[in-house]
Amino acid sequence: MYLARISDRIPIAQYWNDYPQKHPDKAKGKDDPAYYGDNIYKPDDASSLGFKRVESCFHCKESDLPHDVGGKNVIICKEFYYFSAENALKIPDEIRCDFNTVQRGYKRFQGEERINRFVDFVRNRKGECRFYRTLTQIINQKNQSEI
Repeated sequence: MYLARISDRIPIAQYWNDYPQKHPDKAKGKDDPAYYGDNIYKPDDASSLGFKRVESCFHCKESDLPHDVGGKNVIICKEFYYFSAENALKIPDEIRCDFNTVQRGYKRFQGEERINRFVDFVRNRKGECRFYRTLTQIINQKNQSEI
């Protein structure tokens, strides 16, 4: 399960250029989010789709390229929480009733009170996340490693 607050929408080419810290880094171990970097489509004028897929540890199907770049934009989430299947967040019944149970996909909430209740619940348990970092933390970590 993950929770993300969308803060911006930008073209894929801009994402490649503006967020190099999100390029996948195979040198990192599987416990580091950089290993799973999702900025995998590099602008390429020679490609019929305008992009080529870079080597990635996590996103590995070349056949996904037309679908993935077909939308032309990516969403930027400056607040992101991920709870793996091995570290599932225990959601109380009073919040759980707001969900449809799905294996994959997403749930879009309606109503500010419901949204705030769920977001506050997750924020208060960010220590239980497998990965919790704000975009600012990711950028700062990358900048520190380059010094």
